[in-house]
Amino acid sequence: MKNPKVAFFDFACCEGCQLQVANMGEAALDVLGVIDVVEWREVMSEKWNKKFDIAIVEGSIRILMRSRGSGRSAAVQRLL
Repeated sequence: MKNPKVAFFDFACCEGCQLQVANMGEAALDVLGVIDVVEWREVMSEKWNKKFDIAIVEGSIRILMRSRGSGRSAAVQRLL
């Protein structure tokens, strides 16, 4: 069985969580032995432009657009 291809991505964040995973050193070797990391900006300079099996996403998406007068973002208002 092939190892799953794993890609790490980040949104609005400092990438500190990814850095902590990268700094695990030998403790991460067991996991790295059963996956193929194909994209991880924190530790790799190559870019992967093919399919991957698992995406690990860090951070959050912030919506700064505000609707007039309500104080709520337009996207939140659509959900309500």
